[in-house]
Amino acid sequence: MQRTVIAVSTNPDFEQAFAEVTDKIKNECASPKLIMFFSEYNSFYMFATKLQEAFPNTVNIGSTSYINFSSAGYGHNSLAAMAINDGIEVGEGILFDISNFPMNYKRHIALALDKLSSFENTCCIEFCNSYTKGEELVLDTLNKYLSPKGIPCFGSSAGAELSEGSKSIVSLNGVCFQNTCVFVLIHNLNGKIGFVKENLYEKTTDKVFSATDVDVDNRIIYMLDNKPAADVLASALNVPLENLKDAIAENPLGRISKD
Repeated sequence: MQRTVIAVSTNPDFEQAFAEVTDKIKNECASPKLIMFFSEYNSFYMFATKLQEAFPNTVNIGSTSYINFSSAGYGHNSLAAMAINDGIEVGEGILFDISNFPMNYKRHIALALDKLSSFENTCCIEFCNSYTKGEELVLDTLNKYLSPKGIPCFGSSAGAELSEGSKSIVSLNGVCFQNTCVFVLIHNLNGKIGFVKENLYEKTTDKVFSATDVDVDNRIIYMLDNKPAADVLASALNVPLENLKDAIAENPLGRISKD
């Protein structure tokens, strides 16, 4: 049996997609310790609940994704899963109310740590809902209790469509949540986890602005170079103000850090 199995289906029929993914996991992964999965919003609840039914003794953690990339290609309507068969110990947990007080659920981190025999060669993977403005609070909370034990943390905000009112979902063991962080601690009994950090973005313009009026807590830029931010960006992109939203989606604004 394989230690790690990656299964992807782009079948538009949700039932068929689920069958294709679970059949591959069952055929190549005898009794998975952990399954991480990603799918688009409309099918996510079904995949989360059915994966838990198919693998009731497995820790299942998942997040919505606007687009999935894998060795099979990419797709918007797809289910992607990775199952780890052996060689690990797993401790899972949940932080609620991440937009305000995830620290209130620090006990859940302690309970997850108690499931591990050692903190050496251990990492934390977390998924949290997007549009909550809670990512920094989540990372502050996790790192406060994991960093002293030498446990690095990484993860992502759940993907969602780029449209008004878009929602995202995260799940743990078949239960779906919003305004929540789900996390799993992975302790390697053999082997190691390697971290590779890659910057996919390049500076493609000579247009640089100074943010002169901002609301840090709510992530709002009011003024650029002491002028209304929307006006400045619309002018820089040479689009009417009413078309700025679509133009920004194709021309994201980056922040220069230090030098």
